[in-house]
Amino acid sequence: MDLQQVQGEAASGRLRRLIEQLDGFMARAVREGAVRPGLPDRWARSLLVHLTHIASHEMPELTPAQGADMVAQSLFTGVGPT
Repeated sequence: MDLQQVQGEAASGRLRRLIEQLDGFMARAVREGAVRPGLPDRWARSLLVHLTHIASHEMPELTPAQGADMVAQSLFTGVGPT
């Protein structure tokens, strides 16, 4: 879903619910230590949205599972050496 292109009441409602779910997911990630506390509001959620966009729209060679793994790995551990 392209968040900038959402139009209409039904789509706006779905987008609000999605954002609420993502915010809940990120709050849980902070509570459980997967995301460090003190980041600017919405920073981690915005990264998740942008990484997902990259995986789904700019990396057609990735399967959905590979894209999800790359998004999670990049978000939670970065792109540096392990």
